[in-house]
Amino acid sequence: MEDTAILDDLPEHEHDEIQKIENEAIELVEKLYGP
Repeated sequence: MEDTAILDDLPEHEHDEIQKIENEAIELVEKLYGP
């Protein structure tokens, strides 16, 4: 994954927010399309 370099520049709490949003997005996709 190349987008991790961008995350490294962010403050820690921003990192956590993005992680939470990504996890929610993944869960939504899995609900819609299966794992």
